[in-house]
Amino acid sequence: MSEYQYYEFQAIDKPLTEKECSIVSNISSRAIVSPSQAIFTYSYSDFRGDPEKLLLDHFDAMVYIDLTPISRSPNYEHNINLKNRSLSYASKKQEESQKR
Repeated sequence: MSEYQYYEFQAIDKPLTEKECSIVSNISSRAIVSPSQAIFTYSYSDFRGDPEKLLLDHFDAMVYIDLTPISRSPNYEHNINLKNRSLSYASKKQEESQKR
């Protein structure tokens, strides 16, 4: 079984230039890039770039989702990262175990 990783970057304040789009596209063959966003999805490998550097250099917001199969990890976690803020949503089972 493999995990699924989803990275989405959004350019809100200003669109990427053609040169920036090219730089971002060259990070991965799995990149879907436009002047306003970049999406990377992985099922069998990992993101080869540095997500924090990519966010700081080219984008304004980032969403990262890591879905590990429940049979491997019943305490899965989803993270949403927005530049300097990180919100974490954990499964109910994980929250219950933390309360004990």
